[in-house]
Amino acid sequence: MAAGRNKWIQKWGISGTVLWVLAMIFLSMDHFGAAYLEIGVLGGMTEEGLDIYSPYMQTDLVLRIFGAIAFPLMAFLLVEGFRKTEDFKDYVLKLLTVAVVAEIPFDLAFYRTPIYLWHQNVFFTFLLGAFVLAGLKRYGKNMAMKIVVLLLGCGAAFLLRGDHGVQGMIVIAAMYLLWEKPLLQFVFCAVVLVQNPLGVLGILAFLPIRLYDGSNYAKLQNVFYIFYPTHILLLYLIRIAVFKS
Repeated sequence: MAAGRNKWIQKWGISGTVLWVLAMIFLSMDHFGAAYLEIGVLGGMTEEGLDIYSPYMQTDLVLRIFGAIAFPLMAFLLVEGFRKTEDFKDYVLKLLTVAVVAEIPFDLAFYRTPIYLWHQNVFFTFLLGAFVLAGLKRYGKNMAMKIVVLLLGCGAAFLLRGDHGVQGMIVIAAMYLLWEKPLLQFVFCAVVLVQNPLGVLGILAFLPIRLYDGSNYAKLQNVFYIFYPTHILLLYLIRIAVFKS
């Protein structure tokens, strides 16, 4: 079975660069729908009554549904980065830096205020996820301690209210723990992802994930870290320029 998969990857395999690009594309779709259409276009129509079958609403729904593919890709790349990093402190510092830099643009884009304490950007979830992965690695085959680490991570995600929250933490942990069991990894993550009606198509992320050949992971990593806060800020500025809100 492994030999067959290796031949498949040799023929159809894609690099980490492709995964980063796909993550940026689908994330942009999701955020365009949430920050521009929902708050700008649809938010401006609320007082007059909003037709759920309007082209704007349908477009937003399509963007958000397909945009759900971004999170499993990003979660996979987080785990891959953790597995490949030789300096955990540096890896965590990068995640923390992006989380902090992106938070004000995130709050402005999605909540129309520079400080919104009830929902944080996804890099805070990734930051917690990195510490959970470190705990899972440290305790090796000690299943009891792994469960404790995961529960603590889920509790922290719930309190912090990071994007994707507890669901995201479970997906990140499952990807790491089931790394050598791709079919079981897919099934478990799929069950978690479909709990969110808008996240159903997230399971499609596992097609490029399974085609990943292990190369060029770091090539666009820093580009993505810059892209994340930048594209959110641009969406906010464009919405402000068009809708003044």
